[in-house]
Amino acid sequence: MGRCWQNPGARGCKTCAWFQEARWSSHQCIPGQDCGCSSWPEACCHTDGPEELQQPITGCPLWELHPRLADQ
Repeated sequence: MGRCWQNPGARGCKTCAWFQEARWSSHQCIPGQDCGCSSWPEACCHTDGPEELQQPITGCPLWELHPRLADQ
């Protein structure tokens, strides 16, 4: 299943130029408190994309090949 998300033929989130990987940080703006202000979940950055990704999407009409995969 994991390789499915890495297959550009599936036109899924993980191979899309608009996909933003999740980032988890323990940055502390307030000493001693993990505020999470520099953390975010996986997201679609396309202006017409979903506001939140509940799960990865395949066959997306907004999909564009991520540049890191263009030479593969």
